[in-house]
Amino acid sequence: MNTETKHTPGPWVIGDDHPSVCRISGQGSDQIGAMDIAPFGLAEAMANARLIAAAPELLEALRSCRDRLAQLPGSAVPTTPTYELIACVDAAIARAEGRGE
Repeated sequence: MNTETKHTPGPWVIGDDHPSVCRISGQGSDQIGAMDIAPFGLAEAMANARLIAAAPELLEALRSCRDRLAQLPGSAVPTTPTYELIACVDAAIARAEGRGE
């Protein structure tokens, strides 16, 4: 499995330096993105920003879960729930890494 990180390393944080924009920044002050609050409203924009800011940690958690799942009995048998769960996790990781579009 490819674990090479191509995105800005985490942690990512939400900035509140502008009243109508949620800014998401990575290590240091690298801006990853900005989201105009107007089309969403403040509550929805902040919820979106929190989800985006958590992305690096979520990806790492998925990778760790996948490694642990692969050690369980039945993980290589296509008819088991463990195998199906691994396939689901693999698809999410691939999409996050740009391989599942």
